[in-house]
Amino acid sequence: MPELIGSLAGLEQLRSQWEELYRSCAGATPFQSPAWLLPWARQFAPDRLMAVAVREQGALVALLPFFVWRNRLLLAGAGPTDYCDGLFAGNGCWADEALAMLADYADELGCECIELQQLSPQSPLLNAALPGQWVSEVAEGIVCPVTTLAAEDALGAVSPKWRRNVVRSRNKLSKAAHFKLDCASTSLSPGAAAELTRLHAARWEQRHRRGVFANPRMSRFLTSALPDLSQAGLLRLHTLSVDSGPIAMLFALHNGGMTCYYIGGFDPQWAIYSPGNIILEAAMLQAARDGATEFHFLRGSESYKYHFGAKDRPTFNRLLVPSNLARRAWRRVASHRLFATGADR
Repeated sequence: MPELIGSLAGLEQLRSQWEELYRSCAGATPFQSPAWLLPWARQFAPDRLMAVAVREQGALVALLPFFVWRNRLLLAGAGPTDYCDGLFAGNGCWADEALAMLADYADELGCECIELQQLSPQSPLLNAALPGQWVSEVAEGIVCPVTTLAAEDALGAVSPKWRRNVVRSRNKLSKAAHFKLDCASTSLSPGAAAELTRLHAARWEQRHRRGVFANPRMSRFLTSALPDLSQAGLLRLHTLSVDSGPIAMLFALHNGGMTCYYIGGFDPQWAIYSPGNIILEAAMLQAARDGATEFHFLRGSESYKYHFGAKDRPTFNRLLVPSNLARRAWRRVASHRLFATGADR
């Protein structure tokens, strides 16, 4: 029987069961883990986070965290999160019950719509049964390019020219300085967050633009999430260093068969050595060693992603509206974007 978890504190208390459910869902992305969503909630929805929970014989079999914002009900993580979803044991068989309770609660509050954003093509919420007195519409969202990591050659999908470019960049850098590549997962150095912030900001300042760390709330969220992700074993924080210190960093998340490249940065003074390409190749090779068969570049269609073998993969948005409000709600939601898409990552 579905139940409503009514606060962030209630979800914090559920963390161990949430973690167990997350680990049991083979297709779950790192963005559905408590290590990602709880730090997100503390910054973006501390007084609004709730969840639908479903239990069977006492065991948690589904969890659908959400929040209400401007009379709309949205999935937790909306904004900074590239793949939003719930967790459903048994190949998504509990999605119908969770969505029905979500609709009941939205109706009770008088919400004008339920927005299920950034759903992967495999999300059970895409095909979950439509609750009574609601209508829905599904549309493609922002593409998330993905590179397949073949077992025989993890970089087999990468352009041969680009592979040669990376080899030349490494050779050129080795002649200029002694360098090393490190990957932190469960051991996070105290200064790692500050270095990531510095290098990311330096990259965007060179382009006279503001990166995501310029937003204080985003900065607090990402830096506070690093220890949680590290403790959960989901963090992959790659560092390219020379004798003077780090010159590039790449922050990725790993779970099961996927590694997701979230954010990175490099020192523009070393740009002639293409440190971003060097560290990205290292991250893809580490992903393959970790058992990933896919390397997700997440939102955006920047050209470098395709040089590294990525192919576009759609996400989907499902909008549910009470039938008596449908026409008005379609118009309003179509003209309004919730959060920035993260283009300055």
